[in-house]
Parts: sequence; structure tokens; C-alpha cells
Amino acid sequence: MLFLKRWCLVTAIIFFLSIINLYAQERPRIAIIPLNPISVSKADAAALTGLLETSLVNTEVFGVIEQSQVKVILEAQEYILYDCTDESCAIEFGKLLAAEQIILGSVSRIGGKYVVNAKIIDVETGMNIKADMVEVDSLEGLTEAVELLAFKLAGLTFKRGGEEEIAKVFSELFVETEPEGAEVYVNGVKKGTSPVLIDKVPRGTVLLEARMGDMYATDEVDVRSEGLVEVKLILEISFGRIFIKSSKKDVEVYLEGQHLGSLGSGLFKDITAGEHELILKGEGLFWEGRVKVTPDQTSRVKAYPREVGKIVCSGLPEGTKVEISGKSYRNILKGKGFFNKILFENVPVGTYEVEIIGDKYKPESMIVEVNRAETAIIETEYANDYKTKLKREEKEKELTSLMALKVDFEKAYEDSLITKKRRITGGLFTGGGAIAAVATALVFLNLRNNAVTKANNSLTDPTFEYPYREIDKWDRRIAATSITGGLLGLTSIVLFSVRGNPEKIRNEIIRVELKIDSIRKVQ
Repeated sequence: MLFLKRWCLVTAIIFFLSIINLYAQERPRIAIIPLNPISVSKADAAALTGLLETSLVNTEVFGVIEQSQVKVILEAQEYILYDCTDESCAIEFGKLLAAEQIILGSVSRIGGKYVVNAKIIDVETGMNIKADMVEVDSLEGLTEAVELLAFKLAGLTFKRGGEEEIAKVFSELFVETEPEGAEVYVNGVKKGTSPVLIDKVPRGTVLLEARMGDMYATDEVDVRSEGLVEVKLILEISFGRIFIKSSKKDVEVYLEGQHLGSLGSGLFKDITAGEHELILKGEGLFWEGRVKVTPDQTSRVKAYPREVGKIVCSGLPEGTKVEISGKSYRNILKGKGFFNKILFENVPVGTYEVEIIGDKYKPESMIVEVNRAETAIIETEYANDYKTKLKREEKEKELTSLMALKVDFEKAYEDSLITKKRRITGGLFTGGGAIAAVATALVFLNLRNNAVTKANNSLTDPTFEYPYREIDKWDRRIAATSITGGLLGLTSIVLFSVRGNPEKIRNEIIRVELKIDSIRKVQ
């Protein structure tokens, strides 16, 4: 019944959100995962998340699912908002929320600065659509910075004197492409499929892009007039180059998950134009970022791979989670069963507090040191009450098994008694038959001897005919009764010697009963 109520509640909310979205002028429906707090309090992260949500609503670019509705839907599915710290979790949440896009980010204190990172993820494809960040010197300065971040994610900013500002004045932009049907982006934000009329374009120079498969086109458009600005982009398969200058040389390069090779000189040619995810990996080294490749040009990337290691935790039951937190990193992973280990990869080198959260484990924290290219192992320990429960379950399983074994032994004992009785009875009958057969053979032997004596006494009589036939008759009868007696006697011996051993089975029953009594006394 509880599950049915939760399902009805979630369905109603999602239906309500879908209806709202029909009137949102094709704004992508987007949800915000609470910012991951790294070296800041959860209260501050929650406040900044609320501010980011409000600012995104003010952009009028997205159909934002309110945090209150997000909380209701996820809690109905027994999820906790602050448990989501990676992309796979964010995509899963996005599907539950029926969102098209989802924002995943963090707020951290690094040195004396506060940094807020955020990226928009397409729920259907899992691709990162846009990523940006802001950095300030004080916690108080984050209010304006987060608002700027929201408008940067919405593509509603422009540069003035090298500083990025929120746009206040807008124009209209009509974009055509050849061929039609390309995805159109303004300042990195998808605006629709060509041909498309975009009604809120910041005044000034904007970056216009169009993509269709491997085809790409881009242009910097000067939007300054109050009227309609018309642009046509010709798409073609275009390539550019990437030059990576890394602080570490012994790394491998991956673009959109595909291995490009070792870093080497750092120059990579024939890269499809557009924005790509770039990852550098090495022995205990990791860096990730995004790079925009412009046709027939070289995009420069400065990378600073961090020294990283791994943390492995033994398998945990579902409903249990492991949280690790340090100065520059925080992550939470959930248990997936006792036989599935939990692995935290690419953890920056340093000291971390690890907390296992769940009613089955001791509510205590531990400190783990992560070294480069090494794996720190976390040994978990059950809570005392859960240990007692496990032992009790083990004893109950053993008791159930012994009870079943006792039943089997008792049945075997009854069968053994019946078998013994039947064999004794059969042995007596066959033994009696053997004695009767021997007695009959002795009688036949006596009759034969009489026939032989009679024949010997009459040998002097010339008219006497020796009784061969009569003697042969007795010989055959004697042989038959002797064989029958022998077989019956052998059968009787077998029945008496192989008659089961109910006493041995009874001893086993007594042993099992004693074991059952000892387990019950412990319980």
C-alpha cells in the first residue's frame, strides 16, 4: 500500500510538471542536483543551490523543476539529494524526475578562494552540454557569482573590458542552416533545430554554432541592432587541431572516451570541430576538461593533471553508503551487495575522512591516506546489534538444517526397523524351507538306498531286471531337493546377515537432538 501511494504521488507530480512544460515555449526541463559541498558546510551549499535555482528561473531559458518538487519525488523513491555526486547518479535522478537536462555541480573552498562548478548533462545521451565556473575571494561574494554562473549556463552573458557580465538588453536572431535540421547553439546553449527564431539573444558578440552529426559550422555574430538579425550557416565536415600543454608528460589522451595516444608533443590533428570532453590519464595522474575545436585552427589547452589514487571498500548491503570527504574532494557511493566492492577512482592524493552510513555498521569515522597510484583499502565492521542478528540468522539456518536432518534420520530409522523385521521373517521362512528340503532329500536318499539293496539281493535271480529307472528317479529328486535346500539356506543367511542397523541410526538421531538442544540454549 505504501509503495502504491508513493507511485501515485510521483506519477501525479511528473504529470503536472509535463503539463507545465507544454506551455514553457519549448524550454528544456531542467533539474538541479544540490551542489556538492567540499570543505564547506551543507547549509551553505543548500543556500547556494537555492540561489542557483532562482537565478536559472530568472534567465527564462529553462523550465526549472523546483527543489521542493525534486525533494518530494526523490524522497518518495527513498533517495537522498546529497548522496548524488557523480554523473551516473545525476542521470538516474534526471530520469526519475522526467527531466531533459540536469545540473550537477559543487562548491568548494580551495586555498583562500571559493569556487562553484556546474555542468549541464543531457539525461538521454549522458553527454555534457555545457560547463562553467565562478571564483570569488569570500563566501559573501558567492551570491553575485552564482547568479552570474546561472546566466553563463543559459548563454546570457557578454564580455566588457575582459570581464563577463549578465546581459540586460536583448535582440532577436533568426538562424538558417544548410542542410536544415541542425542543432543550433548560442554561447554554448542549445536553442533549437534550424530554422529557428531565437527571441532572447544578448546584445553584443555571441558565439553561434550549428551541429549535425559530423558536420559543423560556427560564427561570431555581432548582435547590436534592435531589429531581427538573420544568419545562415553552411555546415560541412570540419576538422581542427588540439595542442595540449600539460604539467605532466607521462599521460595518455582521451577525447570523448576514445584513446588518441600518448601526450608526446601535445599536438593532435584531424579532430572533428565542436566541443569535446578531454581526459588525460597516467600512472596515478588524472585531469579532465572540455575543449572547443574550431575548424582549421589549433585550440590550446593547459592541463594540470593531479596525482590520484583509489579507495576500495568491501561489499556493502543495499541501503548502506560510503562517504569520503577531504579538502578538495567529496564523493558518496552506495552499497550494491556483499559481493560487489565499492571503488572510488581518481581520488586526489591526500587525507580523507571516510564514513560508512547505515544501520548495519558502527557509526564511526576513519581516516584514510591516499597515495599516488596506490589503492587504500577500507575494512568495514558491523555494528554489534547487526553482528548479533547475523549470528542469530546463522544459528536459525543451522537449526533448520538439523531439524530437517533429524526428520530424515527418523524416517530412515523407521524404515530400518521395518526392513529388519521383514528380513528376519524372510530368513526364518527360507531357513525353514531349507531344513524341509534337506529332510526331504534324506527321505529320498533312504528310498533310493532301499531300491539299491533290493536290486542287489535279487541279482541271483535270472529273471530279475535291474531297476535303473527307479534309482535314477530318486537320484533326480535328491539332487533337486538338495539344490533347493542349498538356495533357501543361502538366502536365509543373506537375510539374517544384511538386515540393516537401526541402532546406528538411532545413535545419529540422539547426536542431532543434542546439537539442537545446545543451539536452543544459546538462543
